[in-house]
Amino acid sequence: RTEFPKGKWIELIQLLKNEVLDEPEIIKGKWQFTPLGLSSLSDTTFSRIKIAEITGSYDLQIIFDVYDGKEGLAVSLPVGSTSVTLVVDGWNPPKTYLSHVNGKSPLKIREAVEGKIVHEGRNTYEISVRNFNEDQAIITVGANGTLLFQWKGSTEELSEDPSWTMPTKQSLGVGTNCSKMSVASVKLKLHAQQGQ
Repeated sequence: RTEFPKGKWIELIQLLKNEVLDEPEIIKGKWQFTPLGLSSLSDTTFSRIKIAEITGSYDLQIIFDVYDGKEGLAVSLPVGSTSVTLVVDGWNPPKTYLSHVNGKSPLKIREAVEGKIVHEGRNTYEISVRNFNEDQAIITVGANGTLLFQWKGSTEELSEDPSWTMPTKQSLGVGTNCSKMSVASVKLKLHAQQGQ
């Protein structure tokens, strides 16, 4: 596991260039580096890739391009001692939220953002995860300069979407469902103290 410095932005996509991109532990589906970035070339169901292992509070900026397909983006987010999946433009009609909260998918969560968010071409997402005490967290998600939602509560309420299970609870990853996409950048900034 790589130890990342705290308090400064680190580009994670470049670190994957040294990885073997066919290990089942890291990857599901077909991914490779193209001029646009790390690209999912298959439109198979639930294509995903582990990018890093992290703990603590952090900020992410993800820049990606979507070419075609059914759904937008999934991001596996480590949160405290657990993890949760951010699903963007999942299902039909499209919903965007954390999956799962109290065992529920965004289809059954009133606070889920409705309507298409990801547009064809370049998209920029900002995600903030803040851990407090031992089991409290705030997760803030923005898209293309607009705040989408903020979740606050006990990390015991959070769990991974079964379709997006990652190797460990500390695994940060991205994926897509039945879509072709390229991830141009995943920038990470770890915070030195909880809640910062």
